[in-house]
Amino acid sequence: FPVTILALSIIFIFTTMNIILKGKISTTKENINEISNKIELQQQRIEYQEKIVDNLNLRLSIDMKKIQDEIDEHNKEIETIIEFISSVNVKKEKCFFNLNVDDIRRSMKNNNNNISTTTFKIDDIEKQIDFFNKTDTCPRCKTELNEKLKKSNINSLAKNLSELNNILKDYKTLDEQLERELNDFNETQKQIDNYNEEIKEYNSKLRELKSLLSYKNTQLKESTKIVTKYRDWETDR
Repeated sequence: FPVTILALSIIFIFTTMNIILKGKISTTKENINEISNKIELQQQRIEYQEKIVDNLNLRLSIDMKKIQDEIDEHNKEIETIIEFISSVNVKKEKCFFNLNVDDIRRSMKNNNNNISTTTFKIDDIEKQIDFFNKTDTCPRCKTELNEKLKKSNINSLAKNLSELNNILKDYKTLDEQLERELNDFNETQKQIDNYNEEIKEYNSKLRELKSLLSYKNTQLKESTKIVTKYRDWETDR
């Protein structure tokens, strides 16, 4: 009888321990399954995050390339505009160098005076020639004019008249030349005004491009910071 009680006690103890052990094993399995699920879920999150980072890196790389291309293009435009402005300024300097409008106007005034004076002399000589051709008696002394003297005076006056007409012709030619030079000056002045307008327009465009360039550079810096941030995050992970 005592042996039977002892055996039953031992059986009870082992049965109880077996039940407890199975319970712990079951709990442990549940914990392991739960941990495995959490690990799997976390792994999925990491993979999803990696895809996001990769896509972001790709998009940012494309954006940065596009921005850099735009910056390079704007820099080329700026260089072209600066060269153009420089060439226009050279043309302006040449125009200013060739400008002598005060001299032209002074010459025109002197030439007009010469034309007036010469025209007056021509008129006077023509009147004298006309007088000798139509008059045989001196109006003052009523003396008959010598035909030989008349002819000599007419020839001398005609010679002076011819010389004055040639001089007047030269003056009129010079007047036409000065008029052309003055017109050229006015055209040159218009050209300078046009150059100034072009320079003003291109300077305005240049300021716009520089402002845009500054904005693009800022974009590039911000994109670089974002890429660096996520690359550091990947490294730390």
